[in-house]
Amino acid sequence: MDRLGIKDLVGQFLAFSRKQVLEYKLFDINALVADFKSLIRRTIWKDIAIRIINSDDTLPVMADITQLHQVNMNLCTNAADAMPHGGELKITTDELLLNVEADKSTFDLSSGKFVTLTVSDTGIGMDEQTVGKIFEPFFTTKGKEGTGLGLSTAYGIIKQHGGTIMVDSDPGKGTTFDIYLPAVD
Repeated sequence: MDRLGIKDLVGQFLAFSRKQVLEYKLFDINALVADFKSLIRRTIWKDIAIRIINSDDTLPVMADITQLHQVNMNLCTNAADAMPHGGELKITTDELLLNVEADKSTFDLSSGKFVTLTVSDTGIGMDEQTVGKIFEPFFTTKGKEGTGLGLSTAYGIIKQHGGTIMVDSDPGKGTTFDIYLPAVD
């Protein structure tokens, strides 16, 4: 493993263990997605269409931009890997007023305003058993090519930001990851 690979691996371990010091700044999630589009276009296959739908009404979030880029990159790379014969990668942003008591939801969040970042694909999808393990450290569906740290790191980063990440997937129908981050009024 080269020096850069080791640095990335150590960074993932630190983020996963939640001991890495983050640099929180106020920013617009739509700007993150706009900046990210050109990077992801250069990274994934040309036969994957990228569609971005930004809400006009999102509030800012307090977050470490570098860490959220890492989360987005992990999700988009996994989505591309799940579409070996092409498909569509969709990234959307929105705002949500969550009333946990009224919604009787399964969210592990308190009530309040949240900004959502959703990454979905039209790929191969996952069965329920796989979905139940994807955030576990070192669990991978990629065999020797995967470290099993991407989604566990993403989970740790989002939790460290006071948010949550949820997944919905069905074999043959694709996967959707929904990230919820506390909005700043």
